[in-house]
Amino acid sequence: MLVLSGSTEAFAKREAGGKGLNLYLMSREGFPVPAWVVLLPIVVALAGICLAYYMYVVRPELPGVLAERIRPVYLFVYNKWYFDELYNFLFVRPAFAIQRPMVGARSSRSPYLNACTSVRATSS
Repeated sequence: MLVLSGSTEAFAKREAGGKGLNLYLMSREGFPVPAWVVLLPIVVALAGICLAYYMYVVRPELPGVLAERIRPVYLFVYNKWYFDELYNFLFVRPAFAIQRPMVGARSSRSPYLNACTSVRATSS
């Protein structure tokens, strides 16, 4: 865990080749961490906030134009990278295919549910 208050020590260190000066921060555990590792997430987050403000407040027509311009990428991301379809194809369908002969051809539900529906159907 990095501490950015009182006990933080910043120091400069030359790499083995002597080219360039790198700024490091000392972590609480006592090992040096390059300053860019700490600063990069903050910079990226601020850039994202500024971009969102520009796109949705300053120029609200821009997201629609951008979505039309890169439609295949937009649809791929909008459909969650088709992860659900891939999961269904790789895991759900094979599980039903394995389960169906074990349960019987009555339904693709579990034996417990089949028993409950059979009892309910005969009692009414």
